Amino acid sequence: MIFEHDIRKTLDAQVTVNGSTPRPMDVQFRYSPEDPYALWMVFPTQTWCFARDLLLDALDGVPSGKGDVHIHSEDNKLCVHISSPDGRAQIRFPRSEVAAFAAGSTALVPRGAETDYLDLDAVLAKIFASSASADWTPQR
Repeated sequence: MIFEHDIRKTLDAQVTVNGSTPRPMDVQFRYSPEDPYALWMVFPTQTWCFARDLLLDALDGVPSGKGDVHIHSEDNKLCVHISSPDGRAQIRFPRSEVAAFAAGSTALVPRGAETDYLDLDAVLAKIFASSASADWTPQR
């Protein structure tokens, strides 16, 4: 779903998969106040979602991430490392372009103010709707 205030930026990236030769690829970053903690990276064949704070920390010079996504700054590049059961990828972006995207996201939702934009009633409604559709019955 696309909301009125979503921001999107397509960046030129260098992608290395499982140690292969780096290839150029367009990768779109997306951010929406409707999901204020999340950041989306859209590749031609898949989409990854991770915490916006990982990106903001890395831009502040603090390597970040646990699990499947790790991000750090390296000279004038921002490096994103992704792991999955299918393998590993390293994606290198121009740091200045990622910083411009991040600035746009924090202009929409300042860091630390995410809860002001989170609609908990809508989140709970989705959870309960998916539970009802899965024929879920609480245990007593």
